[in-house]
Amino acid sequence: MDQATITSSYATVSTPQYIVVEYLYAMGSDSTSFFSIDLPALLLTETSLIQPIRALLTGKAYVIDLCSFNISCDSPDFNVKVLTKEELSEVNTIHEVLEYTSLNKTASDILDRFIIGNEDTPIQNKLYVEIISNEGTVGNVLIQLVYIVIEDRVV
Repeated sequence: MDQATITSSYATVSTPQYIVVEYLYAMGSDSTSFFSIDLPALLLTETSLIQPIRALLTGKAYVIDLCSFNISCDSPDFNVKVLTKEELSEVNTIHEVLEYTSLNKTASDILDRFIIGNEDTPIQNKLYVEIISNEGTVGNVLIQLVYIVIEDRVV
């Protein structure tokens, strides 16, 4: 499966602590794509919020409270779906947690208490994104997530 590249990730020095992650996926001239995005977190060994902000987080998150979802690409008309399982057949099921249709190049959404987690077996620190362009090429897909980590280890 293709994977989006994390271009930036950091944790805020606040309570609650927000994780901000930016991704890049080069879709090129394809009109449909299904790819994964990692959910980084602080390492378990970091005991204090008073840490220098790093350019890239290396811990993992499995369940998150998604606060903000932002996406942009070159297509003037595209659809995007976010899933919790690595199966395209899970579209239009309980594992599809977000869907936006007929977007024009960009969209931003602020969510209130939206807890989602990976449902793969075995569990992964990923979500999955399907993008379909209804007009033109998609080009580079830029995604930004802002979330609070609810579960940072597999139990």
